[in-house]
Amino acid sequence: MAPSYIAVLNVYAFSNVHDVSWGTKGDNKPQADLGKVEAKGDNKNEVEVVVPTAKNDINALYEDAIHVLNTKKPKEVQKVDGATKQEDYYRGFRTNVLLAWTLSNALLAAVVVSANDTQSANTAVNGYMAFILFSVAGLALIRFVGSTTYMVVRLFAGE
Repeated sequence: MAPSYIAVLNVYAFSNVHDVSWGTKGDNKPQADLGKVEAKGDNKNEVEVVVPTAKNDINALYEDAIHVLNTKKPKEVQKVDGATKQEDYYRGFRTNVLLAWTLSNALLAAVVVSANDTQSANTAVNGYMAFILFSVAGLALIRFVGSTTYMVVRLFAGE
């Protein structure tokens, strides 16, 4: 159970899955003109919609819509500022780290699972669990030493 928590928490920390702005590339602003509906008359829950009924009107509207769909908009030249370029670089780096980490975990899982007989499978799983145990303990020790050093320096520096 503990290795799965380690894996899930690391994926969350690497990928920032709470960040829903991935892939928008600056398209975070709502469209300016979305149209509006106005209620007319005494009843504010009703609106009037003008629907063309003559065959000529319907055909003309269809031709206009086809013309609009066939004409391509001129390509807008977007100037990207330095902050956006830096943010895109960080996102790309974060994606590459997450991909490398996920693939290395998949490789490790493949090595652990690829043991053929029961004895070597138990040895592989025990080795994997020992690796996870000692790597987590080592990282916790490094974190403890670092935070303790920080607090001692901060205590004597008078901050």
